[in-house]
Order: sequence, then C-alpha cells, then structure tokens
Amino acid sequence: MQLRIAAASLRPNALRSVADFSLYLASTQSMPQRRRIGFTVDR
Repeated sequence: MQLRIAAASLRPNALRSVADFSLYLASTQSMPQRRRIGFTVDR
C-alpha cells in the first residue's frame, strides 16, 4: 500500500529513475555464497 502511495506521488520520469536505479542496485550486488551440501573431509 505504501508503495502505491509513493508511486502515485511521483512523476513518470522520476518513477522511471527510481526503477532504473533499483535495477542497477540489484544487478551490482554479488550473489550470496551458496552452502555446499554433502560431506566434508577433515584433513
């Protein structure tokens, strides 16, 4: 609901800028390390 209110108060160009910046942030963040599944061997 808050997102709808915020989006309604922005001009289309400003809303596009916010969307583009959000996409940029999502694409530049590194992926979290995936935990390996299986047995580990102590050496």
